[in-house]
Amino acid sequence: MRSFLQKVFKPDLDNAEFVSTIKTEAEKYKEPAPWLIGMKNSMLNLLYPAFLGAMLYGVLAYCPDIISEFKQYLNFWNGSPQNKVRMLGMFAIIAFFVCDYLHLYVVRKYSGWHFLIHLITAVGMLWIALAFLPDGAGGDYTGSGKEDILNRYERLTIVFLVISLIYVIYDAGVLFKKKVTKNVEAPLYWAYSVTNGVMFLTFVIVCLLSIDITTKTFIQLGALLVCSTSYFILVSQKHKIESKKAAIRKEAKKKNPANELSDEQVEKINKISDLEETLNALSKSASGNNQTLKNLDSQIEELKKVLKQIKLKLAID
Repeated sequence: MRSFLQKVFKPDLDNAEFVSTIKTEAEKYKEPAPWLIGMKNSMLNLLYPAFLGAMLYGVLAYCPDIISEFKQYLNFWNGSPQNKVRMLGMFAIIAFFVCDYLHLYVVRKYSGWHFLIHLITAVGMLWIALAFLPDGAGGDYTGSGKEDILNRYERLTIVFLVISLIYVIYDAGVLFKKKVTKNVEAPLYWAYSVTNGVMFLTFVIVCLLSIDITTKTFIQLGALLVCSTSYFILVSQKHKIESKKAAIRKEAKKKNPANELSDEQVEKINKISDLEETLNALSKSASGNNQTLKNLDSQIEELKKVLKQIKLKLAID
């Protein structure tokens, strides 16, 4: 257990196998297609900030002046158990959403699956937040209706069961397909899987408990805050690993500048190389023919000398 935690929180980024694997991948590594980069940027710079801003402004609706009238938050908190649920819920949702946003920021490889997962997460978070937002500024909402309590619990349960299950499946796919290095990245993805699995099981177990909905919601929100804290720590480790991988790729490209060329440029260089090989072959062939001619000339001269000797001998005789 200690060894596993050490690999997660203190990964050996100079591990020979890790460096060698990334260098080998660097030769085939290609930046994501422009449309994938556009999809990631739309998430990173548009959708996530818009949803997060909406949630933060919703929190401010509890009290327009958070500094001078902070007591209104305390009054709202002490108003009823459901007020506590709503404030704690907004805090937990925002914490989870920020962690997911940071993960999106540090991820280098991006695919259509990433976009779909982040889209489901963003929409799900907003759908939950709408149930936890106050009805008016200053905490006018009492939150005592059973229908509202059930609505929040159902939304929270449905969204996080779906999200945690999707994350577990994705992490398991990455691990079993061996898309990550064994000694550096694999422990981190195992930690992600354990965190997501714990959250999924917690929500399932809470659903099966014979307790009131308010208590169930409190337990779920507590689990969400714990998992969000874990995500925040893991994202920082993910950032370290991705930064190291980027540095290794950059160094590998410096040693092999051809990796920085576009596909079209590489194709032209290959054609020129083929032409050079053809010219070298022709040159060798020509050199060989010249050598044959020289040898033939030398043999002819030797034959002339022999003929002259034969003539001289005949003349003497």
